[in-house]
Amino acid sequence: MSEKTEVKEKTKVQELSLAKECVIKKLDLLTDSTIVDVDDDDEVKVHILDKQQSSKYKLKLFSLYKSLKTKTMRIMKRKKQK
Repeated sequence: MSEKTEVKEKTKVQELSLAKECVIKKLDLLTDSTIVDVDDDDEVKVHILDKQQSSKYKLKLFSLYKSLKTKTMRIMKRKKQK
């Protein structure tokens, strides 16, 4: 395996790991069902989600987390095979 390919794979794994951590943090924040957002005009907006909205958002984030985890595992498996 070339050094360039190895660096690319390592970088991709790091990117996916960071993305997974972000998703986990977002899921943790949703336990209170309040989202604080800052828009492009530096205006702070607070969204209080009801139980149904919170559940839908958590489901989407969990699905994203699973997808990121699967991609990371594929890269790691390919790396081991080489």
